Amino acid sequence: MNRTKYLLQDLARSEVMVTIDRHHLDSSSRIPATTEEVLASWRNRPAELRSLMCLVSMRGDAVIAYRQWSAAEAEESQGCSWSPGSDFYRLRRGLIFDDDRPIGCVVVSTFEFRSSEDARRWTDLMGEALASYRPPVPGLLGQFLHVGDTSVLNCSAWAEVADHVAFVDTPFAGDRWQRIQDFPGLVHGPGARCRIEAVRRK
Repeated sequence: MNRTKYLLQDLARSEVMVTIDRHHLDSSSRIPATTEEVLASWRNRPAELRSLMCLVSMRGDAVIAYRQWSAAEAEESQGCSWSPGSDFYRLRRGLIFDDDRPIGCVVVSTFEFRSSEDARRWTDLMGEALASYRPPVPGLLGQFLHVGDTSVLNCSAWAEVADHVAFVDTPFAGDRWQRIQDFPGLVHGPGARCRIEAVRRK
């Protein structure tokens, strides 16, 4: 099975709910132990847990666990008797641009808004802008925008770290991009460029 295609399809599963847990490290020497701790949670997983992607930040200061849960069971438990303290997200926009090139970098970032309606509106603006961008954004393999209550979780897959750096440094023109950047009440949360350490799924 093509690994990139497998991972992108996994990120785009719309029937699940998603949680993100960030383990902040004071030293990169803590990466192996923290990674093992995250992966150990899969061995003792609850039945509702569908997949786990363990990411390590390129700066070596964080290990991130991207978990997908059964949406029906998550809604029945109203938030998560089995994942306490986590914010839940649902995929709203999933775009796959290239599923043949290997994934060299996954970027995880969050954004806060004044209301759930604003979060959904901004997500749609971003999704439409990326889908219509011509030519396609160089190196962007897939873009997955998840909406929580008043927040958005953005997971994007890139061929190389340099591709994402170039994207961030590019001054985008046009009314659509301006509306995204100047959206009322938008607050940028934490973001990290990461490598994929391991993936577990049912």
